[in-house]
Amino acid sequence: MLDRLLPAGLLGPAAALARARSLIAAGRRAGAFPLLARAAAAGLAEAEFHVARCYFEGAGAPPSPAEGLRWLERAAERGHVEAQNLLATLCLQGVVSPGTRVEDALFGTVMPPPRDTDWQRARVWAERAAEAGSPEGQATLAFI
Repeated sequence: MLDRLLPAGLLGPAAALARARSLIAAGRRAGAFPLLARAAAAGLAEAEFHVARCYFEGAGAPPSPAEGLRWLERAAERGHVEAQNLLATLCLQGVVSPGTRVEDALFGTVMPPPRDTDWQRARVWAERAAEAGSPEGQATLAFI
Protein backbone atom coordinates (compact mmCIF):
# COMPACT_ATOMS: atom_id res chain seq x y z
CA MET A 1 0.00 0.00 0.00
CA LEU A 2 2.85 2.36 0.82
CA ASP A 3 4.19 1.86 -2.72
CA ARG A 4 0.95 3.21 -4.21
CA LEU A 5 0.86 6.22 -1.92
CA LEU A 6 4.52 7.17 -2.25
CA PRO A 7 5.88 6.80 -5.80
CA ALA A 8 9.60 6.16 -6.23
CA GLY A 9 10.09 9.66 -7.66
CA LEU A 10 9.14 11.28 -4.36
CA LEU A 11 11.75 9.43 -2.31
CA GLY A 12 15.35 10.52 -2.00
CA PRO A 13 18.00 7.98 -3.05
CA ALA A 14 18.72 6.72 0.49
CA ALA A 15 15.01 6.37 1.30
CA ALA A 16 14.39 4.61 -2.02
CA LEU A 17 17.18 2.14 -1.23
CA ALA A 18 15.81 1.53 2.27
CA ARG A 19 12.32 0.83 0.87
CA ALA A 20 13.81 -1.41 -1.83
CA ARG A 21 15.67 -3.42 0.83
CA SER A 22 12.39 -4.13 2.60
CA LEU A 23 10.76 -5.23 -0.67
CA ILE A 24 13.70 -7.52 -1.46
CA ALA A 25 13.48 -9.03 2.04
CA ALA A 26 9.81 -9.72 1.34
CA GLY A 27 10.73 -11.51 -1.89
CA ARG A 28 9.58 -8.67 -4.15
CA ARG A 29 12.78 -7.87 -6.08
CA ALA A 30 10.79 -7.00 -9.21
CA GLY A 31 8.75 -4.45 -7.26
CA ALA A 32 11.94 -3.01 -5.81
CA PHE A 33 13.49 -2.32 -9.20
CA PRO A 34 12.16 1.25 -9.74
CA LEU A 35 13.40 2.23 -6.28
CA LEU A 36 16.75 0.56 -6.87
CA ALA A 37 17.13 2.27 -10.25
CA ARG A 38 16.56 5.67 -8.62
CA ALA A 39 19.14 5.01 -5.91
CA ALA A 40 21.61 3.50 -8.39
CA ALA A 41 21.33 6.52 -10.68
CA ALA A 42 22.35 8.63 -7.68
CA GLY A 43 25.50 6.53 -7.30
CA LEU A 44 24.66 4.34 -4.30
CA ALA A 45 26.83 1.22 -4.71
CA GLU A 46 24.46 -1.15 -2.92
CA ALA A 47 21.64 -0.10 -5.24
CA GLU A 48 23.91 -0.55 -8.27
CA PHE A 49 24.65 -4.11 -7.10
CA HIS A 50 20.95 -4.91 -6.73
CA VAL A 51 20.14 -3.34 -10.11
CA ALA A 52 22.79 -5.63 -11.62
CA ARG A 53 21.12 -8.65 -10.04
CA CYS A 54 17.73 -7.54 -11.35
CA TYR A 55 19.14 -7.41 -14.87
CA PHE A 56 20.87 -10.78 -14.49
CA GLU A 57 17.71 -12.38 -13.08
CA GLY A 58 15.15 -10.52 -15.17
CA ALA A 59 13.40 -9.32 -12.00
CA GLY A 60 11.63 -6.03 -12.66
CA ALA A 61 13.70 -5.41 -15.77
CA PRO A 62 14.19 -7.37 -18.96
CA PRO A 63 17.07 -9.84 -18.69
CA SER A 64 20.20 -8.09 -19.89
CA PRO A 65 23.56 -9.56 -18.96
CA ALA A 66 25.33 -6.59 -20.54
CA GLU A 67 23.42 -4.11 -18.36
CA GLY A 68 23.88 -6.40 -15.36
CA LEU A 69 27.62 -6.46 -15.88
CA ARG A 70 27.76 -2.69 -16.39
CA TRP A 71 25.97 -2.04 -13.08
CA LEU A 72 27.98 -4.76 -11.31
CA GLU A 73 31.25 -3.14 -12.38
CA ARG A 74 30.02 0.28 -11.24
CA ALA A 75 29.16 -1.12 -7.81
CA ALA A 76 32.50 -2.93 -7.58
CA GLU A 77 34.41 0.22 -8.55
CA ARG A 78 32.60 2.08 -5.74
CA GLY A 79 33.80 -0.53 -3.25
CA HIS A 80 30.77 -2.82 -2.95
CA VAL A 81 32.34 -6.04 -1.67
CA GLU A 82 29.63 -8.44 -2.88
CA ALA A 83 29.95 -6.98 -6.37
CA GLN A 84 33.73 -7.41 -6.23
CA ASN A 85 33.33 -11.04 -5.14
CA LEU A 86 30.80 -11.76 -7.87
CA LEU A 87 33.00 -10.17 -10.54
CA ALA A 88 36.00 -12.22 -9.38
CA THR A 89 33.89 -15.37 -9.59
CA LEU A 90 32.57 -14.52 -13.05
CA CYS A 91 36.13 -13.91 -14.23
CA LEU A 92 37.27 -17.25 -12.80
CA GLN A 93 34.42 -19.07 -14.50
CA GLY A 94 35.32 -17.50 -17.82
CA VAL A 95 31.98 -15.71 -18.03
CA VAL A 96 33.78 -12.39 -18.08
CA SER A 97 36.87 -12.81 -20.21
CA PRO A 98 38.53 -10.91 -23.00
CA GLY A 99 36.67 -11.44 -26.26
CA THR A 100 33.62 -13.06 -24.66
CA ARG A 101 30.24 -11.41 -25.08
CA VAL A 102 28.47 -11.54 -21.74
CA GLU A 103 25.11 -12.11 -23.46
CA ASP A 104 26.42 -15.26 -25.14
CA ALA A 105 28.10 -16.52 -21.98
CA LEU A 106 25.07 -16.21 -19.71
CA PHE A 107 22.08 -16.66 -22.00
CA GLY A 108 23.39 -18.29 -25.17
CA THR A 109 21.08 -20.86 -26.71
CA VAL A 110 23.94 -22.99 -27.96
CA MET A 111 26.83 -24.37 -25.98
CA PRO A 112 29.46 -21.63 -26.05
CA PRO A 113 33.01 -22.55 -26.95
CA PRO A 114 35.38 -23.02 -24.01
CA ARG A 115 36.36 -19.70 -22.52
CA ASP A 116 39.57 -18.74 -20.86
CA THR A 117 39.65 -17.82 -17.23
CA ASP A 118 40.59 -14.18 -16.78
CA TRP A 119 43.01 -14.79 -13.90
CA GLN A 120 44.39 -11.25 -13.87
CA ARG A 121 41.01 -9.54 -13.66
CA ALA A 122 39.76 -12.09 -11.13
CA ARG A 123 42.77 -11.39 -8.94
CA VAL A 124 42.18 -7.63 -9.02
CA TRP A 125 38.59 -8.01 -7.80
CA ALA A 126 39.43 -10.73 -5.27
CA GLU A 127 42.23 -8.58 -3.83
CA ARG A 128 39.90 -5.62 -3.44
CA ALA A 129 37.29 -7.75 -1.67
CA ALA A 130 39.94 -9.41 0.51
CA GLU A 131 41.42 -6.03 1.49
CA ALA A 132 37.93 -4.98 2.58
CA GLY A 133 37.88 -7.96 4.95
CA SER A 134 35.67 -10.28 2.91
CA PRO A 135 36.20 -13.96 3.78
CA GLU A 136 34.90 -14.89 0.32
CA GLY A 137 37.40 -12.52 -1.28
CA GLN A 138 40.20 -13.96 0.84
CA ALA A 139 39.22 -17.52 -0.15
CA THR A 140 39.02 -16.59 -3.83
CA LEU A 141 42.39 -14.89 -3.63
CA ALA A 142 43.90 -17.97 -1.94
CA PHE A 143 42.46 -20.11 -4.74
CA ILE A 144 43.98 -17.86 -7.39
